Amino acid sequence: MTLWEQIKFALSRPPRGQIKFIVTTYIDNTISKRFYGKSLVGNFLQMIYCCLANADLTDFTASGSPWSSQQYAKQTSGALVAVHNITPWQANANVGALNKGIVLGSGTTSPTAADYIIETIINHGTGSGELSYESQTAPQGCEISSLTTSFILQRLFVNNTGSQVDVNEIVLYSAYSTYIFLLYRDVLSSADEIPNGSTYRVTLEISVTT
Repeated sequence: MTLWEQIKFALSRPPRGQIKFIVTTYIDNTISKRFYGKSLVGNFLQMIYCCLANADLTDFTASGSPWSSQQYAKQTSGALVAVHNITPWQANANVGALNKGIVLGSGTTSPTAADYIIETIINHGTGSGELSYESQTAPQGCEISSLTTSFILQRLFVNNTGSQVDVNEIVLYSAYSTYIFLLYRDVLSSADEIPNGSTYRVTLEISVTT
């Protein structure tokens, strides 16, 4: 990161009380980017609301478009599915899994609240434009420091394609059975260029301050 990028990161700190996402990307263990993610999608809040409502259609008002329900969230197929009676927050992806955890893409369209799927996914593999996805990990569970509680998600990716792979999108997927839900989508300010043979690492530090 350049000095100007470090200054912009420091000045972009969100208000104290909100949920914060600090996104850090590394190419071969050297920081490429660090920024405050601001792109939790509407589906994230709808899933929480559905769990709180627990199918109480009398006392809880239905959400607006695109859900029009107090039971349903939007999966990546575009279809609505009831989430109040399942565990839709699973992100423990295995090697090669693209259905949950941190997933990468090459799309450049700015995020919107109604996003429900990554724009252009970077597939797992060693073919052109692909990356090898390692397991989703969490190097830090919930830790309390003063008034802030945080945890960290991390995933590694390896470029064994023989050529450079450019990353523009970072998303966080959760899943239950065959249902996949987009929780977070961000587009980088400029592509992270991953040389052949290099390792790419993405961390999401998620925190709340009391």
